[in-house]
Amino acid sequence: MAICIIIKKIFESNGIGYYKAFLKEFNQPDFYLGIDKKLRTISYYITDDFSDPTYIVECNNPYALIGEVPGVSTNLLGKIFMKAFKVLNFDDFPEDISHQA
Repeated sequence: MAICIIIKKIFESNGIGYYKAFLKEFNQPDFYLGIDKKLRTISYYITDDFSDPTYIVECNNPYALIGEVPGVSTNLLGKIFMKAFKVLNFDDFPEDISHQA
């Protein structure tokens, strides 16, 4: 069974790309990500005001865990994290980093 997780850029500001992961199709809540290339962090947010991250992954730390987002399965979060992690090495912030398998 193929899956498609839609992950779209909302905006970028001060070297951080902000994305939304659409998970309603999987009966799980949508959530937001902030990808900071300078600090090499990926932050998860429940709301689109990006004011209070639920978890921040420090990608320079080889022992860092991918964390969790309330209501989102580890399986889906892992796939989303891997797509976000790849963006850290891109020159820009792509409009779409959706996962298809």
